Amino acid sequence: MAQATRNVSLGLGDGRFPEGLHLCHIFNDDDERAKTLARFIERGLREGERALCLVDAMTADEVHRHLGEAGVDVAAVGARFAVACAEPTYCLGGSFVPDVCLAAFGQFVEQSKAEGCTGARIMGDMSWAVRRGTTTEALLEYEAKVKEYVERFPVTAVCEYDARMFDGATVLDILAMHPAMIVRGQVVINPYFEEPYAYLARYRARHAHAV
Repeated sequence: MAQATRNVSLGLGDGRFPEGLHLCHIFNDDDERAKTLARFIERGLREGERALCLVDAMTADEVHRHLGEAGVDVAAVGARFAVACAEPTYCLGGSFVPDVCLAAFGQFVEQSKAEGCTGARIMGDMSWAVRRGTTTEALLEYEAKVKEYVERFPVTAVCEYDARMFDGATVLDILAMHPAMIVRGQVVINPYFEEPYAYLARYRARHAHAV
């Protein structure tokens, strides 16, 4: 597995972190979420990275407006920044298959390198999963694989979960899969983090007994 060699600013506090970090942002306030998104993307673009923002309820125009308020000239950065709808991106071909969408993210990172960018970062809203009836187990399987992918390429990734849409038990399960989280606009090392595949195995065992 390739090792990250850069420490990057996430625009969320003063610290720098190894690229390849997998973060969770659980939010329940749209304004706070928008400010966090803008700061994260703005800092990556400022440092020469390529950035991808996957949105659900938020539109591309809204993202551009928030970035403009954060000081980003979206037209000037050109192809280094892209906004896409989350659901069709995560569900390529109409189905949510973690390996398929993660391979596409890997291609995004490789293209970033080929174009001379210093790195890459991705921020994705997972709210689409509620509408599709995606199981918690499927989400946990995805999150376990994300950690491997972001370290392999590497790419800094934020998974966004709207606490108003996901039930409390699912939020706690999701949180356990991320080594870092965003709390009130600051990056915090997650004290609840567990090794993802071990946690997934315990989750499956627990729910198998419950059936």
